[in-house]
Amino acid sequence: RFPAEVKLAIIQTLSKLLGKGGPMLRPFLPQLQTTFVKALYNENHGVRKCASMALGQLIVMSTRVDPVVNEMCQGAVSDAPNVTDGVRIALLDALKLVLSNRGDKVGEAYVNKCLDELPQLLAHADEFVRKNAAKTIAAALKLVKEEDTHDRIIETL
Repeated sequence: RFPAEVKLAIIQTLSKLLGKGGPMLRPFLPQLQTTFVKALYNENHGVRKCASMALGQLIVMSTRVDPVVNEMCQGAVSDAPNVTDGVRIALLDALKLVLSNRGDKVGEAYVNKCLDELPQLLAHADEFVRKNAAKTIAAALKLVKEEDTHDRIIETL
């Protein structure tokens, strides 16, 4: 609908507003979250990168992270035509940020879902997809209970 330059400017502006407004923007977090996740699917690299960074910034204030983790995990492994390698990398990057920044708020079932589904991307044809998948899996493994970590690593690999 809008050119990539306009979308990029909008996302950058929303990100700056989020940085300045902080907790006062809490009522708008669901709409902003939807906007940033949707932008991760944009064909323009700059829009995806900015959206990933903005989502990482927003998720620190968010109380409900399970739905976004689920959506990004499903998107990363999806074979839908709109999920290009660039989109997959952006989704994995954003998912890694969410798991790293708000892992304490992610339910065990969603961490396990990531650990069950993301390893298939370790055999992906694109090197950057493989690298980002490995980083995201590592972020998810940090959230597994210490006594289960060894078994989970063996299962994952």
